[in-house]
Amino acid sequence: ITTTQGSTVPQSTASMSGIPSTLQFYAYANGSANQDITNAVTWSSSNTSTATISTGKGSGSGVATSVAVGTTVITATSAGSIGTVTSNPITLTVQ
Repeated sequence: ITTTQGSTVPQSTASMSGIPSTLQFYAYANGSANQDITNAVTWSSSNTSTATISTGKGSGSGVATSVAVGTTVITATSAGSIGTVTSNPITLTVQ
């Protein structure tokens, strides 16, 4: 996953300034920018007291919203016929 649309280079960190603020996350399958699965994965935040993230099919999926100063880990999970795949985690810092 990444915060740069069209980039397939995985990130390990991201940051947000201000409360509330938003940051869009993107997910791409098989390392291909042509396979945008942002709206097909289930997004999660390990600390929803710091930031929440929208999930579900349709526009708006993958948008993190800051709640308080702190850190959280953002992941994307996809369940398919061959099993469940979890993305690289991104540590999100809210300042």
